[in-house]
Amino acid sequence: MNKRRYQILIILALTAVLVFAASAGASAVSYDLAMKIDGEPVLFDDNWGAPYISGGRTMVPVRAAMESFGCNVEWNGSERSVLITKEGSETAVKLFINSNTVLLNGEETYTDTAPVIVNNRTYLPIRFVLEAFGAGVVWNGPDRTIYVYSEGLYHQVTYKWSYPWKSWRASNYEITLTLDNELYTRYISEVRDDIYDDEEYMRYVNDERDDAEITRIVGLFEEYGTEHDMDDDSLVRMVVSFVQSFEYIDDDVWTGIEDSEYPKYPYETLYDHCGDCEDTAALLIAMLRELGYGSCLLAFDDHMAVGILGEEDLDGYYFEDEGDRYYYVETTAKGWEIGEMPDEYIEAEAYLLF
Repeated sequence: MNKRRYQILIILALTAVLVFAASAGASAVSYDLAMKIDGEPVLFDDNWGAPYISGGRTMVPVRAAMESFGCNVEWNGSERSVLITKEGSETAVKLFINSNTVLLNGEETYTDTAPVIVNNRTYLPIRFVLEAFGAGVVWNGPDRTIYVYSEGLYHQVTYKWSYPWKSWRASNYEITLTLDNELYTRYISEVRDDIYDDEEYMRYVNDERDDAEITRIVGLFEEYGTEHDMDDDSLVRMVVSFVQSFEYIDDDVWTGIEDSEYPKYPYETLYDHCGDCEDTAALLIAMLRELGYGSCLLAFDDHMAVGILGEEDLDGYYFEDEGDRYYYVETTAKGWEIGEMPDEYIEAEAYLLF
């Protein structure tokens, strides 16, 4: 497939607002599980008990889990039942020990796993109860963690940024994207390989699991461009300014580990709305490629940026590969034009990674 070349450096002053709607277990019992609610770990100890898997179902001590979720838990000894409610919610779940019958808002329904008492603590099938309160629940086997998202398996994130190109009036943009918590969970659960070679970064750039989501999201930008008669130049610049608006955060700060290296997949950066130079560069490359433009990672000794394949008559700094020109794009701060380059990298050597 022929790759598109970035052709013109014409800036159109636009004032616009975008509102997008982008929208296992084993039979043996295991006690080495963790649980996170909206990214915060639930603390289990000897008093609360700890989650375990039995018969392919995750069982969690009711009080520790549901109170961490903001619910009220009432034990009825005579009925041997647990009533779970939440302030501000009309949902009420009543479960009975050793019974598959559940009263959900007073209506009888059933679960495939009954609550039990283990060591004087009540355990329940956590997915059924949390989903009754509208939460999304993701079990991730590799890190043996239950991820709970209070807003469900999808949530909306609103991005706001401006289009501050030099000598032009800045346009303001607002995009609301619907993001997939389950896909994000799969990514953040992966152990990051130690990066000793720049080439390793391209594995994160080229990962195919988020291709469908990147396609969907970029499609929204394209739809907006069509509706507002944007030319290709303006659409590319809008995508670049979108990524440049992300907060810059070093890996050390993000991981809390000194001298750590934590490359993110493009979807992670999109979800977190932050990252360092290689993270935002990977996201921009993913979006540019979806738009059909040739692009590469420009790897310096202490920095990474993006190269976009462009015509020979463009102004600005570029790097050549087999006769093609890849024009420099800075992703870590607002306002950098395509072809504009920080002084400290003008004479520096860069490796082009594809």
